[in-house]
Amino acid sequence: MNDVIIIHGKPSKDAYMNVAYPSPSNLHWLPWLQHELLVRGLHAQTPEMPTPYEPVYEAWRDTFEQFVLHDQSVLVGHSCGAGFLVRWLSENPERQLKKVVLVAPSLGLDWEEHGFFDFTINPALQSAVKEVVILVAKDDREGIQNAVKQIATALPAARVVTFETGGHFTCKSLGHIDFPELLEEVTA
Repeated sequence: MNDVIIIHGKPSKDAYMNVAYPSPSNLHWLPWLQHELLVRGLHAQTPEMPTPYEPVYEAWRDTFEQFVLHDQSVLVGHSCGAGFLVRWLSENPERQLKKVVLVAPSLGLDWEEHGFFDFTINPALQSAVKEVVILVAKDDREGIQNAVKQIATALPAARVVTFETGGHFTCKSLGHIDFPELLEEVTA
């Protein structure tokens, strides 16, 4: 069975604590993508990461490692979730996976606190993952542009897909909840 794990990003504390606001795994295109994958017969999960507004790597790692991964698994991360996947894979380069899709990956370059991303990208992860794809929009913030450059430099086999617009790939910046280009990357 093909498994897809989708890791959300870092919301603000105010948004997270607002009960009228969806949980991070139910924001933006994440529920749409999960449903699209489910109806195609793929097992897709979107876990809630602990205290996402103040992420602690070890807590996210412990939550993520509850899932069983295999050589046909696909990982999708948005923003902080994408950066988390890069760190986790850098620390676990022996894990064989089918694909990793990093959507507007953050490495915390524009954060006040950088501890979550206190690591060095391990180029060995390229040999464990059959394909690494990075989606980025030209109109996203500078910290994301710089993170993409860092990841692409460390992982030269990664394929970078650049959009003219799309911002940080949120519902607001995309203008809708669907993200067909991402679905195509995940299922290809």
